[in-house]
Amino acid sequence: MIPVTNTDGSVPGLPGDVFISVQTADVNASGDAVLRAFAKDDIFAPGPSTEGIWAYSSASQRLILVALKGEPFDLSTCRNGSDPRVISSFVRISEIREDGSFSFTAEFDDGTVATLLHGFVPPQNACSGDFNCSGSVDLGDFGAFGAAFGVLAGAPNYLPAADFDKDCDIDLVDFGAVASQFGSTAAEFTP
Repeated sequence: MIPVTNTDGSVPGLPGDVFISVQTADVNASGDAVLRAFAKDDIFAPGPSTEGIWAYSSASQRLILVALKGEPFDLSTCRNGSDPRVISSFVRISEIREDGSFSFTAEFDDGTVATLLHGFVPPQNACSGDFNCSGSVDLGDFGAFGAAFGVLAGAPNYLPAADFDKDCDIDLVDFGAVASQFGSTAAEFTP
């Protein structure tokens, strides 16, 4: 992580004096930033906490609240589903990638711990089943699928991208979908 705060707790490039303190921050070469920080109270209506994960886009010059401690966060990845859980703490935050994406790990009030990816939009020609983003569906992807096989949504090792039919579990139907893509590359894949 790169230190990106001034001595007064402000963040270079961000408008105004937004944060009381910044716990963790990183900036990529494009100037996009990810922060784990405490915002000033006047940023929000009174609530349980001002600790949050924030993303700053240098292209749009916008600061976005991604997640706020003490507030519900929807973990649902299933069609027509909703799985709001309250964040009790932030465990870790990754470095921000050049595409502006990052991941963070949070613990929820029910004891669930989940790592969440923010801001990643797969390329339009990405392979379905290319879980490690290598450009092809290979043995590495089968390893990731195998680790998630039999897992239900909400479990720490649930892999949403492997739930092809979005029925909240990783099962044989999903295995058939990933197996049918084995060996394909992004250039060959057609949804």
